[in-house]
Amino acid sequence: MLNRKLTILLFIGLAINLKPISVSAASQQLNNFDPFNKKPQNVDTKINIKTTIKITDIEIRGTERKEEIRLAMSIKIGDTVTEDKIRENIQSIYNLGYFNENIDYAQEAYKDGYKLIFNVIDNPKLNSVIISGNTLFKENEIKHIFDSEIGKVINYNDLKEDITKIRDKYTSNGYQGIYIVPNIGIDGNMTIIITEGMIEEIKILGNKDTKENVIRRELSQKSGQIYNARLIEEDRRRLMNTNYFEKVDVKVEQGKTDPTKIVIIFIIKEQLTGTFLPGIAYSVQNGLTGNVELNKNNLFGNGQNLGLNLSFGGGWFAATSGLNFLGRVDWSDPWFLPEILSARTGFGVSLYRQRESNLFQTINPFNAQVNDLSSNYIYPLNNDRTGLGISFSRAIFGDPLTSPLRASISLKAESLAPTIPSLQDTQLKQGNDIKSYNDLNKSTDPKVKSNLASLNQQFNDYTDINIKKGLTLSQRGYDNRFDIGLSINYD
Repeated sequence: MLNRKLTILLFIGLAINLKPISVSAASQQLNNFDPFNKKPQNVDTKINIKTTIKITDIEIRGTERKEEIRLAMSIKIGDTVTEDKIRENIQSIYNLGYFNENIDYAQEAYKDGYKLIFNVIDNPKLNSVIISGNTLFKENEIKHIFDSEIGKVINYNDLKEDITKIRDKYTSNGYQGIYIVPNIGIDGNMTIIITEGMIEEIKILGNKDTKENVIRRELSQKSGQIYNARLIEEDRRRLMNTNYFEKVDVKVEQGKTDPTKIVIIFIIKEQLTGTFLPGIAYSVQNGLTGNVELNKNNLFGNGQNLGLNLSFGGGWFAATSGLNFLGRVDWSDPWFLPEILSARTGFGVSLYRQRESNLFQTINPFNAQVNDLSSNYIYPLNNDRTGLGISFSRAIFGDPLTSPLRASISLKAESLAPTIPSLQDTQLKQGNDIKSYNDLNKSTDPKVKSNLASLNQQFNDYTDINIKKGLTLSQRGYDNRFDIGLSINYD
């Protein structure tokens, strides 16, 4: 029996779970199995006692640790024991950790009872330790754990603690799916074979609208990499942060082709990603305003975002008259041209047209009289804005996918112009009668036509001086503005 190679398997590895669970729960289940908690091989085959017997002597053979064995045993000379009691004591001997599981038992008549004879085999002394299969940590980082054991008889309990230290070294860094196999030769040379839990496959289940590549691009863990529970949890959280999904669960299973490998399953539950928001608001400046907002995230399952905003208001409900409106279209892509640019490079574009009343801006009033024709400008001055904005964002340090530091740059070109009124917008009077511009313009009376032409010239001069030149820097009736914005965000 001494010419056998001793092999102890410590599977710090895989427990199949058939229900979706959190990553932390899955990782906890990966470390439940303890192969050291077993019975000696001969505990059920060498005992032939059918009834109780009286123990008149106990003999220990094959080791110098007789006193340790006697202290571990509950059976004492003079006791009357059963078969189950002897089983318990053989297990207690093995649990000391110093002996091979081949513990032989014999019984022989002695005096007025029986002598119990236990044959045990000492484990060899630990001569050397070789670490194999490690890629995440250097050999010396693991090997030094056994320094205090070199030259001593191998104790399974101490070895279990040392293996636990190796496991803790991995698990404290998130690596939960490792297998550790100690192979002990009869010469005391021990090889620690570490299988670090490579990911065999990552499955995506439950996505109906979202394209699979939109989900996979958010995952830092890939097939062929070593499974890391922390990274998987970050991946799960990153998927939730897209706001495309109501729930994301993770299930961990054994590999199909290799039980030392791992299959990770992301179970997705999508949520509604579109909103339609109609509304009515009132303000002194803009009066009664109707508004419609339409937003769609994850457009066509591609992860892009589209927004539309329309509003109209004004009229006699407002302190100022005239129609106010807003039309705005926004589109963005958080993964713009990833094949050319880096991962998670965001790009967005906005296009808008807006007219709003100027409640606090005033201009010199226009009042003019040409013979019996007069005009009075009573309409408000509105601002027109037409603009285009674009923005870029990307990580500035570290992995573009996971870096918490991102820089953004936004560029906006905008044209601002006060509305330029025409004579048709004024109140026209002929004598005491209010007249429309079209009626006066259709008149065949040369005097009326001449008065209207003269009044029109005065009004054009008024708008040129008071509005075009008075309210714009360019003095052309509009100004162009360019904005550049820079920001750094830490999330």
